[in-house]
Formats: sequence, C-alpha cells, structure tokens
Amino acid sequence: MKAAIFLILILTVCCSCKQGNKHPQAELINKSTSESLNPRQIILYADSIDANLKAMEKSVSLIYIMAESSFHIEQYSFQGKPVLMVKYAGNEGLNINNEKYYFKDDSLILIKQNSKLIKERDIEYSNKQVYLRKNIPFLEEVKTASSVDALIPKAFKQFKNNNPTHFQDSVQILNDALASSNRFEMIFDQFIPGSEASVLLLKSKIPGSYTSILSVFQKDAFIDSLQKDPSWFRNQKLNLKWNIINNEAVYVPVKLTSASGLNK
Repeated sequence: MKAAIFLILILTVCCSCKQGNKHPQAELINKSTSESLNPRQIILYADSIDANLKAMEKSVSLIYIMAESSFHIEQYSFQGKPVLMVKYAGNEGLNINNEKYYFKDDSLILIKQNSKLIKERDIEYSNKQVYLRKNIPFLEEVKTASSVDALIPKAFKQFKNNNPTHFQDSVQILNDALASSNRFEMIFDQFIPGSEASVLLLKSKIPGSYTSILSVFQKDAFIDSLQKDPSWFRNQKLNLKWNIINNEAVYVPVKLTSASGLNK
C-alpha cells in the first residue's frame, strides 16, 4: 500500500512535467544515473524524498549512549532500498547535530548537516551540504549564523575541499547502528523496576563502549520473565522491539512465552 501511494505521487509529478519540457523535475526524473545530477537537481531529488516520507518504510535504531553523548538512526526505504538515513546526535545540550544522508541508485549523493553549537555564552547555528558522485564529494557549501531566523535566509557559500572525506565508513557506521551489529551489538545488562515505568539497560558486547536504555511502560510475558530472573538473560542478545518517542526508546510489548524473547 505504501509503495502504491508513493508510485502515484511520482506519476503525478511525471504527468505534470509533460506540460512543460523545461520543468526542472522533468529533467531530474528522466536522469537514469546519479552520477549525472548537478547540485540543483540533487537538491530537488532530496526535497522530493523529504516530501514523501510518510509513504515510505521506516526503521529506527536504539538510542546509543557514550559518556554525555547520544545518537540514533532513522532509515526511510522505498521498495526495500534505502533512500534516506538520518542521524540525530546530541551532547547534553552543548551541541545538537543532525545529519541526513540521501541515496540514489544505491549511491550516496547528498549529506545535509544541521548543527547547534553552544560556546560559553555564544550559540552558533550552521547548515552544511555535501554533494557526491560515486560516493566521493565534488562540492561543499556551508552557512552559519547566531540564530535560526538569521540562518534560514542566508545564502550558502560554496567551496571545494582539496582533501575530500570518503564517507563509506560513515555509512557503514549508520548501517551497523541500525542493525545493532559490530560495535553496536547490544546485550542485556540490568532490569530496573519502577512505579510508572521500568528501565531495561543494554550494553555493547565490546567493554567500555555504548549503552542503551529502553523504557518499559507496558509489560508482557517476556518482561515478567526478565524481571523474575534477570540473571538468566544477562549478557545475552535479546529480540526486542521499540519505538522512539520524544527522543526516548520505548519498549513495544509483544505476546511471548517466558523465554521466547531470547534470541540465542
């Protein structure tokens, strides 16, 4: 159903583009590969993805915590292929950094970075856009201001980076965080009961690495078993479901027998 809605939206755009061959999105849609897109067309492509997120499949990672920093990943896919990955990161109110990674033809073509940085009494807001071909940056642009209102109308300044960053490692980290694999493979540590909500603590299999917290507002058979005998589950990888609500990972209860929540 979601794919059908998205297809209808795309067909609507195509039909409207036929009325004028000069329409910028007509040129964009007719492009067969991501390598031939220019910056303006890449932005149009990203805008079309942003406008149709509700019609796409959405996946979310756990919220990973290390010291005072935390982040989580959201992924949006169309017909099983990721077209957008978003990283939401923060550091105890000192800075907020959101990164959006746009994909076309399985290639990374655009990264948008929005950040808020607090420096003593000053606050700096910045937007950065990195354009890529074959996963390699060919153009970067940035703008900064002391307030959001001042930042929005400000024009980007383009510059060429003589030492462009290769983002393959960054994308791999996003995928690992989403899949809870490698350094983000989380195992059960503690269960802390509470009157309004209980807390399920997870930790990385790698000592001294990330931790995660799941708030449990509704219990099920699995949570009852976990609370009754947490030692039986400790240091095991659990088969869990969650949602991100107000930047909080919330456990989604399922109907399970006492031990069927354990994914050995």
